[in-house]
Amino acid sequence: MSEEKASITGIYAPSDKRRIALLSGAVGQADRITIKGQVVDVPVSEDQKEEEWDHFLGLPLSLINEIHPLQDFAMSLVRRPRLRLEVLNTTPQNFNPERLDESAILYQSEEFTAGDDSFFSHSIAPTLAPGDYVVRVILKGIDSLRQSVSDLSYVRHEHSAILKTNVPIGYGKLRVLDPEYSGFIITSDIDQTFLDTPMHSRRGLLEVLFQKPESRRHIPGMPAFYRQLQNSTLPGARDRHIVPTLFISASPHFFRRSLSVVFEQHDIEINALHLKYLVSTFDNMLNKIRNSALNLNELLQGGMQEALDRSLKFVGSSLASLFDQIAYKLITLLENRLMQPSQAREILMGDNTEGDYFIFVLYQYLLMNRLGGKELENYLYNLNFQDREVLTRDSAKEMVRLAQENQKRHGASNPVAAVWINRSHESPATAQMCQIIKESLPESLQDGFLDDAAIQKPIACYTGVGFALAALDASLMTETGVREVIDRAIGREYLGTQIDQAIIKTTIQEFEFRQAHPEIKDTLYH
Repeated sequence: MSEEKASITGIYAPSDKRRIALLSGAVGQADRITIKGQVVDVPVSEDQKEEEWDHFLGLPLSLINEIHPLQDFAMSLVRRPRLRLEVLNTTPQNFNPERLDESAILYQSEEFTAGDDSFFSHSIAPTLAPGDYVVRVILKGIDSLRQSVSDLSYVRHEHSAILKTNVPIGYGKLRVLDPEYSGFIITSDIDQTFLDTPMHSRRGLLEVLFQKPESRRHIPGMPAFYRQLQNSTLPGARDRHIVPTLFISASPHFFRRSLSVVFEQHDIEINALHLKYLVSTFDNMLNKIRNSALNLNELLQGGMQEALDRSLKFVGSSLASLFDQIAYKLITLLENRLMQPSQAREILMGDNTEGDYFIFVLYQYLLMNRLGGKELENYLYNLNFQDREVLTRDSAKEMVRLAQENQKRHGASNPVAAVWINRSHESPATAQMCQIIKESLPESLQDGFLDDAAIQKPIACYTGVGFALAALDASLMTETGVREVIDRAIGREYLGTQIDQAIIKTTIQEFEFRQAHPEIKDTLYH
């Protein structure tokens, strides 16, 4: 059988399903960890059932370079799986699936049940030294009659993979930080920050669904930038460690396996990958409509017109949230911060396509308790960023709750050390971004925003070179590291222009260094 035919057979002629757990990854101190993931059924061929799999990617080796997002669009959700989590005494770097029996189980959770939507979020508090660990997910059974009937109706033979229980179905990464850790944690967007995704082209977005990992275009210099920035040893490390790096993207959850391969191909270590679950938006809308119908007195307590206004606002905000990122990213940032040591410092990276620069500033205000309680809830609910209503009342309440939890855990403090924004469009640049943020903040915060030294303002960067200059200015990268990023960027095309020496020179000359000495510009260019 030819390689081409084998590939087609493996992908499009499945003979069974394999039940797998896909984990987001987690970073935090040992007593604050939350493990998140999803349990799904993926189609497999007879050959794929027998071949070796990458346990972190959830892929057979033959499919790693062939996977594209559309293949995972039809992943079957597994309703209410009963699970147990185990933390193994091995690192992702030293992980050997053939020698797992030699890895001691350092922690074992109680049995718990994931949701009807197949997702789970489970808090653990293991006693672990700082370092890297592997989390294993054990499938104990199914608590859904509907899922059990579905499984039985699918079974083609008694050895079907989806009938197995008390078996490991997935592995994930866990980074445990010392409670006194005061180093950096990188949190980065993906589209138009790392990958050159055609966000405003319907045809381009459609093509992304069919793109294999090697076809995804990265922004010039970005892979080298991440590798250089990560290349720092953590205090008390028991093995090779890099600066913890988390990625948050509004890309749908079915992009997980293909995106994970992209990072692996570029040798970028990721400790967590958070993607958006779009189906939950529709589920929330249906649940809200159902609950409103069952509680008409509560719905109409303010009168028919108010009830109609609130209903239209909810539907409009819910639909807008499918495409907007404010609620999703803010909630994810706040949840991640709850796990982190109080002294950890965050570097936030995004782009100027949507609202990353506003999200990262508002996040700081929430953590510093500059805005709270009902005032914060009302502000978020009525937020109209760039003429878009993007938050439901439920999302606003959840952000208030998470902000309050963070303040109880860490105090009213700002962990953000830098906000770096890629200029995927000519505007807004730094000054324009700050002006847009100011106009979008509540009136009580607008006047003092620009002069508030406690708030990290967005710094506009251009490609990986601009990010490297920002890192150099913050003493997070050496000149040698910057030159490596420059070398990797030259010759690549971005926004219709080839990055050449002239563009590099302009990028360096126009960058506004705040800490580094002015002569560094000439040193870098020559």
